[in-house]
Amino acid sequence: MKLAFILSTATFAWATELRPNPKATPNCPGRPVSPAEQLCIFKDFVNLFYIKKDIPTAFQTHVLESYIQHNPNFPSGRQIAQDGLAKYIPPLNITVAKISLSDSTGWVMAKQVTAAQHAEGKGAYTVVVDVFRMDGSCVVEHWDVVQPRPVGASNPLAMLDRQGFGDVVRGCDAKVR
Repeated sequence: MKLAFILSTATFAWATELRPNPKATPNCPGRPVSPAEQLCIFKDFVNLFYIKKDIPTAFQTHVLESYIQHNPNFPSGRQIAQDGLAKYIPPLNITVAKISLSDSTGWVMAKQVTAAQHAEGKGAYTVVVDVFRMDGSCVVEHWDVVQPRPVGASNPLAMLDRQGFGDVVRGCDAKVR
């Protein structure tokens, strides 16, 4: 009896080690998830895309192949968006200020500084609000609003206050993927 228990325990432990890594499992096509899990999946997407700038992993893990893109500069489709954004995003200095997710719609507010804006040294930057629609575990649609802060703006208030910045992707188990 003891031998059978030991063998079954060893077999279970061995089989568990052979399971696919949950981090490598894509979330698309979408599957039903709880709001809490959807938030964690969205935070993982934000972390990969905006902070780590690992566009291929963010898109292959979290974005539907038939992704709908409403930005007039990028066509719809996961691969074409991934290829274009993989060239555009990495050179940007991006600071994520705020994120939220409600009713399967997530948004990210970020400050972006291009190399040219930084080189000018005049404090110019661009604020971007990206809006993502999710279907369960998967990002399926995107809109964005982009507003540059011009040098010499009439309004002296900052468009994004440093007090709002922080670790916006904390609070979820990284094993969600």
